[in-house]
Order: sequence, then C-alpha cells, then structure tokens
Amino acid sequence: MNSFKSSETIWIFGGSFDPPHKGHQIAAQGALENPGAKEIWMMPSASPPLKTAPTPEYHRYEMSRLAFENLDSRIKVSDFEIKRQDQNPSYTLKTLKALKPQIPHLGFMMGSDQLLQFEKWHGFPELFDLCHWCILLRKNDEEKGLIPHLYERLSKWVQQGFLSKKGPHSYSSRSGKQFILVPTPAQALSSTSVRETIEITGHVPVEEIPSEVQRYLKSHQLYGTKEIL
Repeated sequence: MNSFKSSETIWIFGGSFDPPHKGHQIAAQGALENPGAKEIWMMPSASPPLKTAPTPEYHRYEMSRLAFENLDSRIKVSDFEIKRQDQNPSYTLKTLKALKPQIPHLGFMMGSDQLLQFEKWHGFPELFDLCHWCILLRKNDEEKGLIPHLYERLSKWVQQGFLSKKGPHSYSSRSGKQFILVPTPAQALSSTSVRETIEITGHVPVEEIPSEVQRYLKSHQLYGTKEIL
C-alpha cells in the first residue's frame, strides 16, 4: 500500500471520446502533474455498454489521436480496446484484466460523472481491486452540486467494506489499491451536448472542440455538421 507512487503508474484514461473535447485535453494535461503519471493512455472504448450507438470506433480513435498525441510525450493514444476481438460490449473489467500482466503499476482515470455510474459497471465491486483509481474532479462540479453526491457514494462503499478511508480525498481497497479524488482545471464539458449542438445547428462549437478535431468533423461530416472544409 505504501509503495503506491502515481508518478510510476501508467494511467488508463478511458472513454468513448465521441467526440474528444477541450475538457478531456485539460484534464489529461492536469493529471500529469496532479496526481502525476509515468504515462497516460487515452483509450477509446470499443463498444461502451452504458451508451447507445456510438460513432464507429475508427472515427473516435482518429479524433482522439488528433486531440491528444501532440499534448505531451507522456500522453499516448491507445487502440488496445478497439482492436480486441472479445469486446462487445467492451467491459473495463476485461480490459484491466488483460492489461495487468503487462503493466505492473496500473491505474484507471475517470471523470466525476462516471463515478456516479460506477455501481452499474460490469464487475462491480471487483473493479476496486484490479488497479489504482483516480477520479478527476472538474472546476464546476461544486457549483453544480455534484461533490456531496460523490462523497455520499464513497461513504456508502466504505460502510459496505469495499474501501477504507485514508485521508480527506483518498481511500484504499481491500487489496491495497488506491482510490483518489483529484481536482483538475477542466470544466465539465459534455460530448453529448457537443453532438446535440451540431445536430441542431449544423455547426461545430469551436470553443469546446480542438481545432484538429474540428477539421476532422467537418471533413467527415460527423454528427450532421453542415460545415465543409
């Protein structure tokens, strides 16, 4: 338990990235410093079980590559999940079990909104013991009233014996895996709202989408964009 060092950990930052937005970029860059990372692997999911009809994975992977590859050499874009053949739907449980033999210090990052869905994930509560976990808090989580709900959920898991509290923002699983909450400078942007904006207006919200991804959306006419390069 005391051997945990985030700076030696390879963190998987999973998501559908449908599309990746500036909030994802800011969160990943912030996480390099707090909590720290050996590497962060941005990993588009193959067929996310809690989402319906995602954009084809080759588009989501290519948009992720454009959004993240040039941010920092420690941020990688991984096609590990979308290339696996047993991923329909793509369960994080299976991905972590496949990665554990390859990565001695393995962690998984997710946004605060995903924590509220965690009990619905396949394999809960086994997931707690497969790797370290980092919950990325967004700048406007508090003003949205999300923080009390997060800690209420964590208190429930402590009472159920899945976690033990180690500090104000840190917990430990029964196997000694760390479960930490970390603030980031990212706003709580939503890929869903981006898609809906494009579907309604036909235009890409430039303030939310990296310029490289904007060009990709327009060139492939994704989400109903009417803009053409």
